[in-house]
Amino acid sequence: DFDNIFEVEPPASVERPLAQKYDFIEVCGGNGVISAALAELGYVVDPIIDINCSHHYDMTKLRTLEWLIFLIKEDRYDLATG
Repeated sequence: DFDNIFEVEPPASVERPLAQKYDFIEVCGGNGVISAALAELGYVVDPIIDINCSHHYDMTKLRTLEWLIFLIKEDRYDLATG
């Protein structure tokens, strides 16, 4: 029907996914030996927060520190190491 060709249906409702919660966050972990071992045991590990893994994980950058503080404040982890 030509009259209905331009009818727009409302967008479908999309539920927001649950926020990620980590069992372990390895900060300045270098090669991530601890994270790898815990991941093999089934724990949910955060990406290794280390400049050698990504320039986004540079601990001298304010944005990286803000993100880590956010994770701590929002209780997004169960264990942490430094």
